[in-house]
Amino acid sequence: MLKQLTYLGLFCLLFSCTTLKNGHKREVSEPQQLLLYEGHPDQPTLKAHLRNGDVVLFARGWEYQADSNLLKGPATRYDLHRTQTEQGSLSLALDSIVLLESTARLKDRLEQKIGVLTLLTIANVGLTAFCVTNPKACFGSCPTFYLDKDAQTHYSNAEGFSSAILPSIEYGDIDDLNAIHEGGSFTLYMRNEAAERHVVNQVHLLSLPLESGRKYFHAPATKRFYSASREHSFSSCSKNTLAPLLKHRDKEEWKGKTNANSLTDKEELEFTFKNVPEGKHGLVLDYRQSFVTTFLFYKIFDLMGEDAGKLLAQMERDPDTRKKFYNILDHLGNIELSYFDEANGRYVPFGHFNENGPIAINTQLQPLPEEAAGQDSVKIKLRYSKGLWRFDAVRMALNIREAIPERIDPLSVVKNETPDSTHHAALLRDDDAYLLCDAGDKTTLHFDLPQGKQQLFLYSKGYYTEYLRQDWQEDKNLLRLARVTALEPFAWRSLAREFKEMEASYETDFFQSKFTSKPKL
Repeated sequence: MLKQLTYLGLFCLLFSCTTLKNGHKREVSEPQQLLLYEGHPDQPTLKAHLRNGDVVLFARGWEYQADSNLLKGPATRYDLHRTQTEQGSLSLALDSIVLLESTARLKDRLEQKIGVLTLLTIANVGLTAFCVTNPKACFGSCPTFYLDKDAQTHYSNAEGFSSAILPSIEYGDIDDLNAIHEGGSFTLYMRNEAAERHVVNQVHLLSLPLESGRKYFHAPATKRFYSASREHSFSSCSKNTLAPLLKHRDKEEWKGKTNANSLTDKEELEFTFKNVPEGKHGLVLDYRQSFVTTFLFYKIFDLMGEDAGKLLAQMERDPDTRKKFYNILDHLGNIELSYFDEANGRYVPFGHFNENGPIAINTQLQPLPEEAAGQDSVKIKLRYSKGLWRFDAVRMALNIREAIPERIDPLSVVKNETPDSTHHAALLRDDDAYLLCDAGDKTTLHFDLPQGKQQLFLYSKGYYTEYLRQDWQEDKNLLRLARVTALEPFAWRSLAREFKEMEASYETDFFQSKFTSKPKL
C-alpha cells in the first residue's frame, strides 16, 4: 500500500493531481468560439483552465463580450489546490485561459480566423467502423504530403511535425521528398486524414540544384544539408537474410517484432562497408517508426481518462511537465549509431537517428567521423528497441560537403477545391496566422520552381491538437499511469504484453480507419 501511495504521489507531483467532478462528458475548444452558443438552449457548461493553475466552472447562462474580450457569467472559481475561492457572476479575460472544456461540441464557423487555440476535443464524431472496433488503433496523424493526388497513405511522401501536440510544442520539420524536378510548375498535396485538427504555420519547398551527379541529404543532428558524390552499399549484414531488403530504398521494409515482456529490449544490426576511401562521409538511413509509439501515446491518454484536459493544460503552462511527459515516450530510445575502431578494438558512438511518425519513410544522414574512413573496412552498428523501427535501406554517402538550399514559397493555395488568398498568406511567414485543417480537409499547394534539374525537400511548421476518443476514457487508471510515468518495470511489462496482443493487426486497423473525405461531425 505504501508503494502505491508513493507512485500516486509521484504522479500528482508531476501532473498536479486534483479532481473536479461535474458528471459531464467534455470537449475542449478555443475560447473565442464561446460566443457562438450565447442564448442557445443547448449552451454547454464550461471549465476554464487558467494560466495561473486556477479552474473556473461556468454554468449555463454565460456570455462572451467581444468588445472587452471577456467571458462572463455564473461561475465558481477554485485555486491551484481546488479550494473554492469565488462564486457568483465572474469575468475572465480570454488571454488568461489556457484551455476550455465544454459539455457539448461547440460550433466552428469562426475557427478559420480564431481557432488556433483549440487544444482538445472529446465528442462523438463520425468515426470509421475500424475506429469503433479498435479505438486505440484509430488513425491519427499530423499533415501528410503527397506528390501524387491519388496516392494512398501507405505512400505518403512526407509527414509534418509529428510530435507537436500543443501550441507550445510547435516546431519546423524537414523531409526529403525524394523528388527530382526539371523546374516550372510543381504541385504538392497536403491532407488531414485523421480526426485531429492541424494548425499549420508554414509550408515551403527547399530546392537544391543537381550538378555532376551529386545527391543531397539532410542531417537533423547538424541541421545542415550535404551533397554526396555517390552512394556506397554495404558488403555484408549481421543478419544475412536482411541484406537484400536493406540494399536499396524501394519501400520493401524490414520490421522486427517487439518483445512480449519489454518494449525497451534492445537488438543490434551490424553492417560492413568495404573499400571506403579517406574523406568525409555519412551514414544514410531510410526508416520510420512502427506503431509502438502510437500505441503508447494513445495509452497514456487512455489512462488519464477525463483528466486528459487537465494534463494538457498543465503541459501548456509548464515546460517541466511537458518534458516529463515526453520522457515517457523517450524511454523507448533512439537508433544508436557506432563505428568499430580497429586501432582500439571497440565500437565508438557517433550519433543517432530518431524521427517520430509511422506513416512516411524518412531519408536522413548522420555524418561519420573522418577517423572511421580509410580503414580496410568500416563497420557500423545500429542499436535500438526491438520492433520500434522499420528499415528500408542502409547505405553510405561518400565525399559529402555542405550545401545551402533555396527556399520556394507556394504560389497559391487551394483548400477543399476553393482558392483563398487568406490561406496562402497564412503559410508564408512564421507568425500568428495559421491554416486550420480538420478531418478530411485536402489542400493543394502550387509552386513555380526555378529552371534546371533540382532535388526537393519539404519544410512544414505547426502543431496538431489530439482528438481523444470517448472510448479511451473507459480505462482510466491514475495509479497505473503513475507507475508508467515512474518507468516502473512491471507497468512497462504490462504495456508490452498489451501491445503484443494487437501488434499483428495494429497497422491494418490504423490505416483502414483514416478519413478519406470530410466526416459529418
